[in-house]
Amino acid sequence: MTNRGASGQAVLTEPAAAAGQPRWAVRRPWQGLVLAVLTAGLWQLAFAPVDAWPVAYVMLVPWAMAVATARRMRGALLFSALAGVLTFGLGLYWLTWITPGGYLGIMVVVAVYWLVSAWALRRSLAAGVPAWLALPVVWVGLEYFRSVGPLGFPWFLLGHSQHSLPRLIQLADVTGVYGVSLVVGLANGLVLDALLAWPARPRRVKVGSAVLAAALAGLLVYGSWRLSQDTTSPGPTVGVVQGAFPVALGVQGADDQEVLDTHIDQSRRLMDAELDLLVWPETVLPWSVDEDWGRYDLDRLTPAGQRLVQGQVRMQRQLAELLAEMDVPLIGGGMTRRDLPGPEDELFNTALQLRARPGPDGPSLEVVARYAKMQPVPFSEYVPFGRSVPWLHGFIRQFVPPSMPQLTPGAGPVVFGLVDGRGQSWRLATPICYEGVFGSVCRKLATRQGRKAIDVLVNISNDGWFIWQRPGGDHASLELDQHLAVYKFRAIENRVPVVRAVNTGISGFVDSNGRLVARLTDEAGRSKMATGVAVHQVLVDRRRPLYAVVGDLAGALCLAGLGGLLLVPTLKRLARRRARTP
Repeated sequence: MTNRGASGQAVLTEPAAAAGQPRWAVRRPWQGLVLAVLTAGLWQLAFAPVDAWPVAYVMLVPWAMAVATARRMRGALLFSALAGVLTFGLGLYWLTWITPGGYLGIMVVVAVYWLVSAWALRRSLAAGVPAWLALPVVWVGLEYFRSVGPLGFPWFLLGHSQHSLPRLIQLADVTGVYGVSLVVGLANGLVLDALLAWPARPRRVKVGSAVLAAALAGLLVYGSWRLSQDTTSPGPTVGVVQGAFPVALGVQGADDQEVLDTHIDQSRRLMDAELDLLVWPETVLPWSVDEDWGRYDLDRLTPAGQRLVQGQVRMQRQLAELLAEMDVPLIGGGMTRRDLPGPEDELFNTALQLRARPGPDGPSLEVVARYAKMQPVPFSEYVPFGRSVPWLHGFIRQFVPPSMPQLTPGAGPVVFGLVDGRGQSWRLATPICYEGVFGSVCRKLATRQGRKAIDVLVNISNDGWFIWQRPGGDHASLELDQHLAVYKFRAIENRVPVVRAVNTGISGFVDSNGRLVARLTDEAGRSKMATGVAVHQVLVDRRRPLYAVVGDLAGALCLAGLGGLLLVPTLKRLARRRARTP
């Protein structure tokens, strides 16, 4: 029920059971604060690694109850801002030791996102829209909005909470993760309706229950059908190597030689594995491994320059000898540069496909293909507006540590070719680290004109940034688990297996149905901060997902639906005016 406040704005009245209004209203500010804190706590349980997935179906209810029943809009906004900052502040704690400024900036953005969600939800409910419809449309529409563009942040989407339930998430090959988010949001909205409208409006709850039952049944039927399909065949045999090298700005870590030696030693354990492809993580290759370091005249260099060139030549020779000995191509990550006419070089975060090339003086490295990261991490790897708004770029750059190298985004997707030991050809694409959280980026890598363009998605990452180095021992943060969970959706959306090689973990293999079928572990059974290898023959999938054609249309439709919900009060006022007009 609504009435008019002093300003004339519609507000939800304080409930009274006798009048058929909700019993669970916020009557005191502390109650709203408790509800906001409750949502933040439930949120941490719903996502990886706790994976208490049923909690996701109710975790937004305390927040939504506080928003819907607060006596004034400003109270609803206060409770919502608190819920958002606590929810993401706790969930993203692993940013605090990497970029405190970035962490605070994200909290501001998150607070605004939750404020808009509260305003839109409250406005929709006040207009008589059932919560089972309003909440999922509002939430998922804004999930999509905060996920697009170079500054997008598609972390903690509602659908990600269901990653451990393959049967429920197969719809992602049609709608992306947003279809799963919608069903989770619908469940939250139905519970809210049961608290707000029952028993005064039983029909609303019954209709919502029927819609939710149909949605869940649809997910299960579709998921069961997809999982029962026999559409896979043996693909290449891939070996992944994982090191355990934490990374931190201003902290002296392992040098290039130590990192290379570790990966070479671990790779030799796979000598008899009959591999078709060897995969190393992001940024573990020697500096500018694609450069011909042998061209330099040592006599013209300073002693420091001589040591640099000699070290790079030595490491390139080591790597070439390994690949020649194993007779296998390598995909790995490294920083590369391209000389420009100007005073500076462009720097790229690159995935390189390398192989050994025989020569009279021994094997040398050949770069078969390369792909430069198209979507660097904003405000760390990449400060935007460098050319479009230079003054704004310069202002923001002050808040990014000077030691953080600035990357140039890659020009576009690249498909790597691979021929296995049976003479079969395969196509691969290599999303680098953070790129994999964007369904749109992986779709761009995996498809051409709506058709599947690859057979395997090879993700190389360096999650060493998310290891907290402390005197009592390193802490492997929850980011590692959350990152892996997201890639299950990328596998389903594109119907391709995903191979992950990740510094510090979690490395492994996800099949085209989003199931983790193999995980790298060390002798102690650890997957995080572990050094080791894993081998798996991936199964390629011949299915062509509809997501390849429509992309994130489901998310865009929810955003459009949100716009429609916001028009409902205006349309109702117009209808009343026309009814009063003789």
